[in-house]
Amino acid sequence: MSDAPAFAPWLKQRRKQLGLTQDTLARRVGCATITIQKLEAGDQR
Repeated sequence: MSDAPAFAPWLKQRRKQLGLTQDTLARRVGCATITIQKLEAGDQR
């Protein structure tokens, strides 16, 4: 998928624009903080 690498930096940038921590974002979307960490690192899609 050509869009996959672009998602990680977008997610991190958008989270920071909204003033959210990884923990807060994870709680809002109903997942574990490690999932957000992996998504932002590009380790998970």
